[in-house]
Amino acid sequence: MKPRIGLFLSLVAVSSACVYAAMFQQGGIHGPRFREWSSLLMWMPGLAALACLRLERADSSGVGWRPEPARYLLLAAAVPIALHAALLFLLWAGGAAIVPPEWLLSNLRRWARIPLIVPFTLGEELGWRAYLQPRLSRRLGSRAGIAAVGLVWGLWHAPLIWNGYNFPAHPRLGTLVLMPMICVGWAAFFGWLYARSRSIWVPTVAHASLNASFWMLAERPLVADPWTVWAAPLLWLVLGACFLRKVDS
Repeated sequence: MKPRIGLFLSLVAVSSACVYAAMFQQGGIHGPRFREWSSLLMWMPGLAALACLRLERADSSGVGWRPEPARYLLLAAAVPIALHAALLFLLWAGGAAIVPPEWLLSNLRRWARIPLIVPFTLGEELGWRAYLQPRLSRRLGSRAGIAAVGLVWGLWHAPLIWNGYNFPAHPRLGTLVLMPMICVGWAAFFGWLYARSRSIWVPTVAHASLNASFWMLAERPLVADPWTVWAAPLLWLVLGACFLRKVDS
């Protein structure tokens, strides 16, 4: 049956808006239930994807439920951590970040929780990678399709970013520019992983590693130089461009 991209996007928009409304009614990103609401939010793209797959009478085995090959799972887990650690080191070396000795221990504990994040990032990856990526790629071409997924993914975060999440000092810039840049960059990496491995678990692990390791940057006091807010988005965009070149056009 004909791909239902419009229906998928509509379902994601409506269901996510309901979750966002409930979240902000209870204090938003600073509310006592933020973690629970954000975890539920991550499953809105996945539920929309499952509904559309059923309407299309598509074989769900095409999602790629095999948790292999192992080399891609290792790459998926390692790259976000390595990239964030390298960026933090550069910021620290340039005097733009403060890294106390206890930082490493606290982040080791956080990285150990990556398997606990996987059930939630699976919801997003079912929507963005398993459903939307192949359908937009068929319509726009592989590279443009993956970039378009990144833009949609970035805009989906808009209510959070606009209210100070991730970029509290630059919520407007973060919403309109920085978060879309980040998501396009990571969509290229995740999209390449999914295209190569054909396993939904590979981008799911990468997403979990990204979420766990991002707080290496978010929890470090940064000097308010203009370049610091651009450092991570630009680096991620360059990384994404490198992987996007590896995707067949």
